[in-house]
Amino acid sequence: MARSILWLLLILGLAAPAEGAGPGPAQAALLPVRVFASRPPAGAPPTIVVGPGDTLPRLGVRFRLSPLLLARANGLPGPNAPLKIGQILIIPLPARAGGQRTAGPDPAIALAAFPPPAQLNHLGTPRIVLADYMAWYYPQVFDGSLTFDLPASGPYYSSDLATIRRHLDEAQQACLDGFTVHWYGPFDPVTTGNFNRLLQASATTNMHHALVLLTNMWPGVTEQTLIDSIQYIIDHWANSPYFMRIGGRPLLLFTDMSRPWNSDGAALAAWTRIRAATDPDHKMIWMAEGLYTLYNPLFDGLYIYRIDHRDYPQSWLKQPRFANLLRAAEFQYQGSLPIGGLYFADTIAPGYDDTRAVTISPFGVEWLAREPALAQAIDRP
Repeated sequence: MARSILWLLLILGLAAPAEGAGPGPAQAALLPVRVFASRPPAGAPPTIVVGPGDTLPRLGVRFRLSPLLLARANGLPGPNAPLKIGQILIIPLPARAGGQRTAGPDPAIALAAFPPPAQLNHLGTPRIVLADYMAWYYPQVFDGSLTFDLPASGPYYSSDLATIRRHLDEAQQACLDGFTVHWYGPFDPVTTGNFNRLLQASATTNMHHALVLLTNMWPGVTEQTLIDSIQYIIDHWANSPYFMRIGGRPLLLFTDMSRPWNSDGAALAAWTRIRAATDPDHKMIWMAEGLYTLYNPLFDGLYIYRIDHRDYPQSWLKQPRFANLLRAAEFQYQGSLPIGGLYFADTIAPGYDDTRAVTISPFGVEWLAREPALAQAIDRP
């Protein structure tokens, strides 16, 4: 497949005010909900109250401590032990040899004196960081002819539970909140089964996962096929405790918005019918892919998948422009938006090379996934 394994999505929710804007409700919504516990007695280690998105690896980065040390100081089973919002954690002081004293305040105490970074966006929901995750690999794919990158740990099956657990562990060490898993639909046993395995393996983690719906890219797809796929998500996964929710709403991402209708007008009309048939009350958050707000507010947000381009270097610098377009749409429809606002996902991407993408034949139908896009390659920024 043409797309890189890990593309990072940072859910911003249009939290940043426009240039020159004064204090207002959007900035007020950014006030953190996570707080530090009361000042400890002299010589006692500081404590904090766990907030949204906090994990031991993330707290370890913030306080310059290993996650294992944090776990031991708090009687937790390991560096990836799940945390609960409101839980009080001890931030252990580093050991000193021979009664030596430092010239300045201890780093943990100094950091605890600062307010935590903003955890909420303008809709009052936590900011999260997700990584794209493809769950269709098998060892023969990694022979060097079909993919740009090769796994450092060697070829693997995406269905292997030990591999899935290793991916989850590495993601937690990278302070991610979860994966956005690419899924073709319930008719595809590979991505369906592997998403089930991912949810199963996530039971001992703090991670939650969303889906990127690829059903509309499948040959011969119809509106009913899309309706059935979305309904399958609602019936089988949306209520899982390990499915990603924002503000209590399950998160679902879409891509290649005009497929299979091949025109924006026909696509918008079709997506309107599909949403009316599956989620008319916006109980889920639907994120459209694209550079413009054609599909908003039918969709509750916007994200850009490919933020760099061989023929247009540094196109990723345009992301604030696209966020401002969505902010303008949010202002235009204020008072009538089903969830009270619109989300924007800021994208961070590695380099990629889809010139090795090949025609595949699912169920005997020849198909090149990246069509009609041209094959491209670009070095990592």
